[in-house]
Amino acid sequence: MREEIEFEDSESGIIGEEFGERKSKNGYIWVIDPIDGTIAFSCGKPVFASLIALMKDDIPLIGIIDQPITKERWVGVLGNTTMLNDEPIKSSTVTDLSKAKLSTTAPGMFSDPISAAFFRELQERVHITSFGGDAYQYGLCASGHIDIVVEKGLNLYDWAALVPVLKGSGAIITDWNGEELTSASKGDVVVTGNQNLHDQVLELIRQAAL
Repeated sequence: MREEIEFEDSESGIIGEEFGERKSKNGYIWVIDPIDGTIAFSCGKPVFASLIALMKDDIPLIGIIDQPITKERWVGVLGNTTMLNDEPIKSSTVTDLSKAKLSTTAPGMFSDPISAAFFRELQERVHITSFGGDAYQYGLCASGHIDIVVEKGLNLYDWAALVPVLKGSGAIITDWNGEELTSASKGDVVVTGNQNLHDQVLELIRQAAL
């Protein structure tokens, strides 16, 4: 992936999980994670994905979530409708927490008292919880199959590609304070299919912190 980018675009920077960073000469930065979900990949579970993003001024402009086993590719471009295999998609319209489907990669990431209390309460409120989602769960949220994804400690290369994909489907993605994600963010992520549901999840976070 790096060789292709460097051949086609020698001016833009590159940030990836492997091999460090190449500085940008033009303000654009490619953010790549060739295998997001390496544990799932090593166990033969097709919920890993290749993530590719293009950022400028800390804003993800283009995002791709590619799952090669299931042959699903979500493509998001800022200001445009997200496409799954060239077909437009729409996120969930579920606004009732008791009917919502929650997903996260592993419950172990909610280990501190505040996040643990929040996640317990959220699990009790939602309809079902699914574990082991990795990058794939965000594509499923963009497609309307999952209503809520919450995670902690993601790196830039874990979330940059998700932003255009989710926003272009109508989904909402922020940090745990409801703020836009930036390169300075801690990587605590809340994703919901719509703003109404997002507000309810953020309120549970605020209550847990009291």
